Amino acid sequence: MRTHRDRSSESANAFLSSLMAFQTNWQLPRKQIFVWRGVGDAMKHSLVPTALRPENAERLLKLADLHENSIYCGLNENLKQVYLEFRIVERFLAIADRAGLAVPELPVFFREAFNEFGNAERNDQFQEVVQNWPPQELVPIIALAQHYGLPTRLLDWSYDVLTAAYFAAESALALMRDDPSKDPSKHTLGVWMMNPYDVKEAVLLEEDTNKDLLRVEVSSPPKYQNPNLMAQAGLFTWVSGKWAQQKLVVSRPLDELANPIIKDRSPTNRKVGTFILYELPWTEADELLSKLFNLGVSKAKLEPGFGGVARTMEQLAYLEWKPTS
Repeated sequence: MRTHRDRSSESANAFLSSLMAFQTNWQLPRKQIFVWRGVGDAMKHSLVPTALRPENAERLLKLADLHENSIYCGLNENLKQVYLEFRIVERFLAIADRAGLAVPELPVFFREAFNEFGNAERNDQFQEVVQNWPPQELVPIIALAQHYGLPTRLLDWSYDVLTAAYFAAESALALMRDDPSKDPSKHTLGVWMMNPYDVKEAVLLEEDTNKDLLRVEVSSPPKYQNPNLMAQAGLFTWVSGKWAQQKLVVSRPLDELANPIIKDRSPTNRKVGTFILYELPWTEADELLSKLFNLGVSKAKLEPGFGGVARTMEQLAYLEWKPTS
C-alpha cells in the first residue's frame, strides 16, 4: 500500500524550485500549513523516531545505564521501552544539573511513577504515565535532549522548508564521507512534507469509533530554553495512546500508521497528499548545500553559538576545496 507520494528532481536547482514553490503556494490557513523533515537517505530513513529504531536498542540500554540482569527484564517489551526513554531523559537532566546548566525540573509525579518500575504492572501512577507516553508536560524536556543528539520518541520537523533541505544535504554528505564505497548516483536524500493538522484531525475523527486507536500528537514546545528549536522553526510529532495495553513496541513509520485513517477522512489529502517525499540524488548534495549557503541557511544560523560558526567554516572549506574528479 502506498503511504506517500514521491517527487524526484535531478538537479539542486529543480529540487529547491519544487520545494519553495510548494511552500509558497500552500502556506494558507492553519489547517493547510505544511511542515518539512530532511533525511540523508530517502530509502533508509523512514519516519520512525530514533528511540524506536531496532538498530538503536543497545544504545538506549547503555544510555539509560541499565543491565540485562536487572529487574527491568521482567517487564514486557513496551514497558521496557517507555522506561528506557524516561531514564535517558532523567539522566540527561541530572548530569546537566551537576554541570551547572539551567535545566527544567522533572515533575515529582513522574519521578514517583517510575521509582517502582519493578512493580510497573501494579503501579497505578506508572500506568497513568505510560497510557499517554510521552505526556505533554515532558515534551519540552524530551525535545531539549533530542536536539543534543539523544534518542527519543519525537520526530522533529520544521516550518521552514530550507531548514529541512539543509539537514538533508548535510546528512547525505556525512553518509558519503562515512562510507566512500557507496555509489552516490544510486542513493537519494529526501525532504518529507506533511500537513500535521490534517493528520491530527483525521485521527481524532476516527477516535469517535475506535477508542483504542493510537493518536498522532503535534507540539511546538516553548523555545526560550531551546535556542536550536527557535532557530530551526521546529516542532515535533509523536504517536501516543494506550501504550500500557500494547505488549510490543509500535515502531512503524508515521506515514504507514496514519495514512489508512487519513485516506477516507482528509479533504486536504485529495488535493495534495498528506505525505510527500521529495528526492534528490546524492551527487547533487554539495551543490544543494552551496545554494542553501547563498540563501543564508547554514549551521551558524540553525545552531546558534560558536560551534555552529566553526562547523559552517568547515563546510565552506569543503565546498571551496572539494576534489573536482
